Amino acid sequence: MNNQEFSWKDFSRVPLVGIIRNLTFDEIAKILPVYHAAGLTTIEITMNTPFAEDIIRYAAEQYKGRLNVGAGTVCSTDDLKMALQEEDPYRFRRILAITFTNKAAAEMKERVIQVLHAISSN
Repeated sequence: MNNQEFSWKDFSRVPLVGIIRNLTFDEIAKILPVYHAAGLTTIEITMNTPFAEDIIRYAAEQYKGRLNVGAGTVCSTDDLKMALQEEDPYRFRRILAITFTNKAAAEMKERVIQVLHAISSN
């Protein structure tokens, strides 16, 4: 689907992942240039988005070398190992997420609350 290599250099410059869910191809095609122009480097199109594979393929081709595009924020088991071996083991917890719908924002908020509750319980 998307064979472009994830650029850790770009991600480290702007460690933020935009998550797009359930938008149309046309809506996403309008968002991508604005997202890129804003200096953001990494974007995820969720697989429950209609025609996600086609959209990811389009975005990866149009923004090759300029945006990390994919369906997940960890792109391989090697990426996962590298993330877990960071000097700062809590770095992955400092994530800012941007969403384009109220439903997705509510879902993210609920997940953050669940994680914070689990952390505080330990």
